[in-house]
Amino acid sequence: MKTLTTIILFFLFFNLSYAQGGNTEFRSIWIVTWEYISGSSSVETNKARIRSILDNMNTANMSSVIWQARQ
Repeated sequence: MKTLTTIILFFLFFNLSYAQGGNTEFRSIWIVTWEYISGSSSVETNKARIRSILDNMNTANMSSVIWQARQ
């Protein structure tokens, strides 16, 4: 049920942002938890990974990044 609610909210948000922004392109990437957070790494190392991902997405001219919060 939570998954269905999340999907519905995502599409509602996408429709609202599309109507307001007038942008016809939605370029995104899905980032999974284990790609940027490691329990054996320091907090600073994890932050550096996240910054690197965001910098790469900015360079690739992506319009959004979808983060997986829980596994």
